[in-house]
Amino acid sequence: MKIARFVAMLALLGGAAILTGGMLATAEAAPKDFDESPCPPAVATQHSEGRAKLDVKAVMTDNKMRGGSRFDAGDVKRLVIFTKWTPSVWSSHTQRIKLFTPGGSFYQQFTATISGDEKDVQTPVLVAGTWIAEFSLYGTWCAQVFLDGEEVPAGEETFVLAKPAPKNR
Repeated sequence: MKIARFVAMLALLGGAAILTGGMLATAEAAPKDFDESPCPPAVATQHSEGRAKLDVKAVMTDNKMRGGSRFDAGDVKRLVIFTKWTPSVWSSHTQRIKLFTPGGSFYQQFTATISGDEKDVQTPVLVAGTWIAEFSLYGTWCAQVFLDGEEVPAGEETFVLAKPAPKNR
């Protein structure tokens, strides 16, 4: 339903642009270089990096978990982002993971309350059947983790969701 409303809005805007003799403005991010990280830059005056280590793993269509930094999106059901806090957090905190697309745009935020005895936090990210697959959001992604209300990431990790390989028939 959301996609239908989006398409209807685009058609409406396109029609209005034709009637007024104008052009339909589109908001496109400037393409990033392949070597450039999709992660937004951290605030230069603050450094809290290194307090958390992120590890991204994929749950494949055969339900087996696979590690690495590159995954064929056609074989991935979901990703699991593992956050290891060093040193461990000793009281109740809020962990936020921000996920950024290959173009550097914000995709989604995941929030979890963690207790003082947790060292590792798991965050599932659906891939199959989501906008990632629907709109071919393939390339290098960025995950950043934050503790409580901090604006500087405590850690970040990049990974690649590759375009699905053609299936043999």
